[in-house]
Amino acid sequence: MHPATEEFLRQIGLAAQKGGYLCYVVGGFVRDDLLGIESLDLDLAVNYLADSEQTQFAGLEFAEYLYNFGEEIFKLKFITPKKLAKFKKYRTAKIFFKNSKNLEHSEEIQTHSEDLADFTLDFVTCRQEVYLASGAAPQISSGTLRDDLLRRDFSVNALALNLMPQNFGEVLDYCEGIKDLEQRELNILHAQSFKDDPVRLLRGLRYLQRLSKFGFHFGAKTQALFEQAVREELILNVPPTRLKEEYLKVKKESCAAEILSQMQSIGLLQSCLLNLKIA
Repeated sequence: MHPATEEFLRQIGLAAQKGGYLCYVVGGFVRDDLLGIESLDLDLAVNYLADSEQTQFAGLEFAEYLYNFGEEIFKLKFITPKKLAKFKKYRTAKIFFKNSKNLEHSEEIQTHSEDLADFTLDFVTCRQEVYLASGAAPQISSGTLRDDLLRRDFSVNALALNLMPQNFGEVLDYCEGIKDLEQRELNILHAQSFKDDPVRLLRGLRYLQRLSKFGFHFGAKTQALFEQAVREELILNVPPTRLKEEYLKVKKESCAAEILSQMQSIGLLQSCLLNLKIA
């Protein structure tokens, strides 16, 4: 981890403690850090230090707290928060340190300055999800950090880095993500994962290509379930608008040609285009 990034995260942890929150970096940043990759893909999972009746808004409230008191909290001028976007429907928020155009879907935007730096912070309240149908949006309820990690797509993305001062740097792993990193395996967390959220098929291929230089591959059970989900064309269960977002992410990858070629060879590309009706 770059020293400036570590100092930045330490300041977030101190702010969380002062404001009465628990805060962890989750997902891709932790995975990349353990692989020795420098990253600013910062997703924060937040809960309250004490019990609260409004736990579903911890992430939103901490984002506001950092935004409003950022100039006091952060000591380095280049990481002063510039923009805040809140997505109350999803109980998430973003602080922008970068001139971003991805603001059109936010319900509320506040701005300090148009002179923005070069990354964002994403905030989510720790939550649990239940899928009632394949491809449908999940039902969301408040949860613990463990619940939040168990809802993730792959074990290597279900790792958390503790930012609280007393345990800063501790990696929390409830899904054998570290073991899978060591074995260079990409594994889903349960047998219904691809059925619950079929866009994980596309994400899996994206991650495999991104991590190809490390020799990552699907674990045996995940590979079998992946092939079954492709054969059953579960991707057709995904609403076209959501699938389009994931499909565009594939096309923006530096290795997009390789991913699309692989998708075509297994029939997944054809199913996606059928869903999107652009075949």
